[in-house]
Amino acid sequence: MAQHTDLPAAARPTALLGLAEEALRCATAAALTSPGSPPDSAVTAAERALRPLQDALEDDASALLAGAEPQPHGTRALLAEVHLDADVQQLGELARRITEIAAARSTRGPLPADLRTPLGEMAVLGLAMLATAGRSLRDPRADDLAELHGDRTEMARHQARLYARLLDADPPADRTDTVDATLLAGHYDRCAHHALSAARHAALFAGR
Repeated sequence: MAQHTDLPAAARPTALLGLAEEALRCATAAALTSPGSPPDSAVTAAERALRPLQDALEDDASALLAGAEPQPHGTRALLAEVHLDADVQQLGELARRITEIAAARSTRGPLPADLRTPLGEMAVLGLAMLATAGRSLRDPRADDLAELHGDRTEMARHQARLYARLLDADPPADRTDTVDATLLAGHYDRCAHHALSAARHAALFAGR
């Protein structure tokens, strides 16, 4: 089975972020499933999507530790790789936590529609930000960073609207639903943070 490090060096950052995006996409499909959908199969797919990401991160970590001392011209690439690996590792952890919530909800049933909808908007925005970040890794551009900064602000607005919905609910939302929705919102907010971080460091360490 080919390792992540077998890819050309220029292709590895985008491929790695793509694995994180896919893991988060599968985790979201499991966590925000609608009534009538088979939750167990969605959770299994989410768990399966985590494995190639974990393998790629392990490959990268081994390659970093085993590599020769960087030459001056290679230090930028090394710094960029270390920062990207750190961001992707955190994205993988977020995918794992979202999958855990999905697994727990497989016995409790899906979240109510009035909570799934704003969470789904946050998830769509977070995944779109990862796609923009992936594009930025290939070709760091100021307009991509500007777009990501705007999306980061929009993510905070989505989160605030979800919280307003929870605070205004009468009667109050179920306690477990409130906890799960709040945790999921926090995970998508962190996803936005790491998407912006990945693109920002790619631009910072781009060759000049």
